[in-house]
Amino acid sequence: MLTVARINQPFKIQRMTQEDFLDFGELVAACPRPRALKVTHAMAIRVCVSHPNEIYVSTEHDVQVWEMHISVPLRPLTTCRFPQKHLASILLPLNLLEDLRCLYPFIPLKSRVFWEFLN
Repeated sequence: MLTVARINQPFKIQRMTQEDFLDFGELVAACPRPRALKVTHAMAIRVCVSHPNEIYVSTEHDVQVWEMHISVPLRPLTTCRFPQKHLASILLPLNLLEDLRCLYPFIPLKSRVFWEFLN
């Protein structure tokens, strides 16, 4: 990703590591998706701690308009736990893996942790 693609209006970038990925399986089981919520059309999804049953969805890239959906919890959400998600190895076609290995030396040092599996 080019982090300096727009110098006048830089992109907001949230750098993440493997530890930042959490398993939300318990929340999904406790708080089912409303029928009207079309996840495949969503560009952004927002949930607030103060109102966890309200799911806000934006279908636009500029995230100015939010549509609210209500999810009725099947059990208290305070019982949900969010352990770290242990991602399985990524299975890539061999030709793509070789291409990525060739590009590895050009990845900035601070971003290489994510791509260590290439070595």
